Amino acid sequence: MIKNLFVGTWFFCLMSVSTLAETKPATTNSTAFDWKTLVGPDLIDATGKKVEVSSLNGKYVGIYCSAIWCPPCRMFTPELVKFANANKDKFAVVFYSADRSAAEMKKYMKEEKMPWVALPYQSKNLSPEVKKNFGGGIPAFVLFDPSGKQIDKIVGYSAGWKDQVEEAIKK
Repeated sequence: MIKNLFVGTWFFCLMSVSTLAETKPATTNSTAFDWKTLVGPDLIDATGKKVEVSSLNGKYVGIYCSAIWCPPCRMFTPELVKFANANKDKFAVVFYSADRSAAEMKKYMKEEKMPWVALPYQSKNLSPEVKKNFGGGIPAFVLFDPSGKQIDKIVGYSAGWKDQVEEAIKK
């Protein structure tokens, strides 16, 4: 019974965001990339306080789609928190919640001590270029270089995700 529940939950995690739009990733050669084109003008911290999008400037940015109810997400998130804290000078995360309510999102951010910014709950500002990456399930993590070019995508939980991201941000 528990095994079937876990498999069903995992499958639901994978299928939960599969209807999002598909377009080509945005690319730019500008060193002063305007992150608003990918995440919109509104970002918040774990307390709900507004954060300037310019806080992402000059950093590698991972847009992370996750939810409190998703078991693979609950394995990925603590590792991402440690990684983000250890690399905060050159790396930032933007949380895109797949939670069922704003209260769940806030609880998840608090419980996991997420040190990053988030899109407001059910924000429509995430660009179609980014949304298409979350059609394969959650957790999903899409990495962009400081110029806004997508350089990696990780869907699901894999122990090797950190090596992929470390390699990308060393360049």
